[in-house]
Amino acid sequence: FELGVTYMLMNNYVSSKNIFEEIISNDSYSIRFFESKLKLAMSYQKLSNNDMAIQQLKDIIEDPNASNLFKRDALSILESIYESSYQIDDFMIYVDSIPNYNFDKIALDSSMYSVAETEYISKNYLNAEKKFKHYINNFSNGLFFNDSKYYLSKSLIELGKNNEAIQELEFILSQNNNQFTLKSIFLLADLYFQEGNFLLSEEKYKLLIRETNDMQYVKDANLRLLEINFELKKYQNVIDLALLIDAENIYSNQEKIQLYHWLGMSYLSIESWSNSIDYFQWIIDNSSGENQAKSLYHIAMIYFKSKDYDNSKVYIFQLANDLPSYTHWVSRGVLLLAKIYLAEEDFFQANYVLEEFINKYNDVELITEAKQLLSSINYE
Repeated sequence: FELGVTYMLMNNYVSSKNIFEEIISNDSYSIRFFESKLKLAMSYQKLSNNDMAIQQLKDIIEDPNASNLFKRDALSILESIYESSYQIDDFMIYVDSIPNYNFDKIALDSSMYSVAETEYISKNYLNAEKKFKHYINNFSNGLFFNDSKYYLSKSLIELGKNNEAIQELEFILSQNNNQFTLKSIFLLADLYFQEGNFLLSEEKYKLLIRETNDMQYVKDANLRLLEINFELKKYQNVIDLALLIDAENIYSNQEKIQLYHWLGMSYLSIESWSNSIDYFQWIIDNSSGENQAKSLYHIAMIYFKSKDYDNSKVYIFQLANDLPSYTHWVSRGVLLLAKIYLAEEDFFQANYVLEEFINKYNDVELITEAKQLLSSINYE
């Protein structure tokens, strides 16, 4: 026996396995018998032969001659093996089948949740979904029940199962206030928005504002409410809310860009050109990149709609010259330039711009419109 232990200390588990197998097969009455079976199981485990390790451990647990001390140790090793292979639910099933064994399932609460949590942290979302569901099914009153519900919903979101995630999050909200209430409201509001259910999304964001003292939640909710009201074509609501929250002077520069964008778009939608230009111009002066590009385009469009073609060209050329890499907006600006030339009856320039546009860009919808405009020139 001591030789087998020595081999284990030397990490020579093949030799330790052989020694303990010999002890067990030759002397079933040895005082070292059950201890040898434990060591044999540990040797098998180290050799990645979990099936043989499990069999040895179950033999100890089910043997009426084994003391409770050996059974306890065997059960502990068995649990670690099942945990390492993410089969803790199988371990629970086995424990429940042991005759005359009084086992408290709550002892496995933390272990089973930990396995699921590890999968989630490792971004193995499909496995995390399965493990969290196993936990929820086995521990309806468990210490980590709400945690499992919440991280199950986040796993489902990562897997694109938004409808299932919504059900889990709504369940969390149906319970008494807990540590995941605010996070769940926020996630639900966003999920409903992504699904295009703007009314339910609006309801959840308003609930979030009522329930929280966290200023970041409030700011994020208000900014999204601007977008929701715009999608619902409630432009005056957008303007009223935006002016109200802007007066609080708590928004960062990046947040004000979002706020002023929806203000500018709403004023544009109700044809309040001057107000719209003011907010888009602020964005141009205080941002860069995508935000600047789309604001330049919107101002160019406003001047086009008001038939101020010279100013519209100024913003189109600034967009094309200063931000050429933002193709989405530049391409729309170039097409708008062609429309200006058509409105000015400068058909030569319009024809040139449209032909260049068709050769350069690959947006199917815009190309179709450009070809239609080009056909109208030939017709005239």
